[in-house]
Amino acid sequence: YRPTEVRVALDTLAVYVNRDNPLPGLSMAQVDAIFSTTRRCGSTIDVTRWGQLGMNGEWSGREINLFGRNLLSGTRTFFAENALCNGEYKPALRMRPTSVEVVSAVSGDIEAMGYSGVSYARPGVRVLPLARATGEPFVEASPDNAYNGRYPLTRFLYLYLNKSPQRPLPPLEREFVRFILSAAGQTIVQNDGFIPLSTEIANAEWEKLSIFLTFLVPKLPAPVEPDLTRGILEAIDMDSYRAELQTTRAIALPDEDAEIGPVPTGGGAPKPVPELERL
Repeated sequence: YRPTEVRVALDTLAVYVNRDNPLPGLSMAQVDAIFSTTRRCGSTIDVTRWGQLGMNGEWSGREINLFGRNLLSGTRTFFAENALCNGEYKPALRMRPTSVEVVSAVSGDIEAMGYSGVSYARPGVRVLPLARATGEPFVEASPDNAYNGRYPLTRFLYLYLNKSPQRPLPPLEREFVRFILSAAGQTIVQNDGFIPLSTEIANAEWEKLSIFLTFLVPKLPAPVEPDLTRGILEAIDMDSYRAELQTTRAIALPDEDAEIGPVPTGGGAPKPVPELERL
């Protein structure tokens, strides 16, 4: 069965430049042309220099140094799906294992550009506003623009529960989910740099989970335990087993008229067997 999915927070993914970089913003097609080799979001040119983004003077010939997350990162996957239109990253992308290291690299390189969660912003970098389409106004990565869906790189963060569909959620896990969706739990979400759920979304998540647990689970059929003995008897050759059993139980006598004498009951304790004979 699939894990039970619960939305617990919102997050905006940011495109970072150095704080001394004057670039005003980017369209999503430009982001794709900068980071990917496939350019599936609409750009017809490969962007490798700052001058191709409209920057003049000393910036025009400067190369764009790209930084991003490594292959194990869910952020890398989300960025590829949503910013690169499921495209492929450029080999020139310098991968870092953590978001902190990506932002740190951009803060130390005036020609750098990278992506990471907006919660990792620091004084040495600047978050670029983004536009969904060329010619549209740039949109800041703010909580309001995450709620209203205007910022293009907004995502939900999820809690996954290992819960069988045929079994109710244990009381401890149930209360944990209730706490996360409460005002106190969402305050922790905000203090950690993420965007708390709106009251409407939090209530909807708890209502969805409560209805499922209260009304649907009792109506589901009980799980059927596998019968591990099924097919065992059919796999045994009973005729061969009986023949082998009769052979082992048969007592062969040297003479058909011989008799088996009774076991003697007297004579004291049994004679000890020498150690060598036992060996």
